[in-house]
Amino acid sequence: MQGQITPQNSSVLVAWRSQIVAVIERNKRYPETSARRGEHGVAQVFFSLDRQGRLIDSRIVRSSGASALDEEALGLLRRSQPFPPVPAEILGDHVNLILPLRFVK
Repeated sequence: MQGQITPQNSSVLVAWRSQIVAVIERNKRYPETSARRGEHGVAQVFFSLDRQGRLIDSRIVRSSGASALDEEALGLLRRSQPFPPVPAEILGDHVNLILPLRFVK
């Protein structure tokens, strides 16, 4: 069952999502090969977390246009775990998120 978003827990979700974004930003690296090629872009990623903040699934839903950046986006998710645990106010055994990961140099 996926985590359910309701008006009662939406502010909790926003705060938790901000924590996840902060963790991702701290772990972000710009691939050397992309820097040499002058590649930049935004990879839109889908990922699913269990209640403890562990990555269950991840995939690119919109490519950045550069395979090295897309690969780094998925590697970034793996490197960043465990994420902050899912707040008790968000029900379900996992939560699905979609985030844009911007790579610019």
